[in-house]
Amino acid sequence: MRVVSWLVCAAGCADALRPVASRRSVVAAAPAVLLAPAVSRAAEPDDLLYPAAIYAGSDWIVDRKITVIDGDEKNAELAWRALGGAGAFEVLHKEQYRVGFLPSSAQATFNSAKFPQWASAAAGAVVADRAGEVAARSGATGASWGGGTLSFAASDGARYALKVLDRKVEDIGRGQIGTSETFLVDGSTAVKIARGFSPAPLAEMFGVTEVVTTYPVAGGVVGADATSTTKSRLHYERPGYRYEK
Repeated sequence: MRVVSWLVCAAGCADALRPVASRRSVVAAAPAVLLAPAVSRAAEPDDLLYPAAIYAGSDWIVDRKITVIDGDEKNAELAWRALGGAGAFEVLHKEQYRVGFLPSSAQATFNSAKFPQWASAAAGAVVADRAGEVAARSGATGASWGGGTLSFAASDGARYALKVLDRKVEDIGRGQIGTSETFLVDGSTAVKIARGFSPAPLAEMFGVTEVVTTYPVAGGVVGADATSTTKSRLHYERPGYRYEK
């Protein structure tokens, strides 16, 4: 069983997690791309890990709303749909669906002294049910997640296979878990998804801020300049938990 230090390492390895602001090739399955953290791929977990004490369970209800669309709207919509979005791509568009977090064989630890609201005797880690999420959001079929690739067929017939190029978890301040992943969407577009998780102490709910940024890919190289940004707010809660949104 692999043991991964969660946030303890992130808080103490700031230099290793600092983004590398350079252009890098993504051909020949090279793992490093623009904004990738300067850490060994071999040392990374197979997925983003979350403490089971907070997130475990398959019955979370998600309310999602787009708050900002900026830049090239065509690229922004491509990224949004490739991540499972369905319906009208416009500011204030809302979605509601159910998602879950799956048990992981890895163990995550965190600094309960620094983040006392997360202190818990419960052990273990969970990962997001990615295939389940895109199916729940858009009615996608054939959804699968494995080997760093998310594949599915959208309800409109479009097929997607997003390949992870880099990922990291870090402390982003104010008691939040910060996650960042970059995916190759197709031969011309890469997308970076940055999320901030804000658990509510002792409550069966949590909030997430999400920023999705697209970058051009040409000749197997991810460009340095973003082409679009889409921001969303997500609210997760257990069935039966009442919260005034």
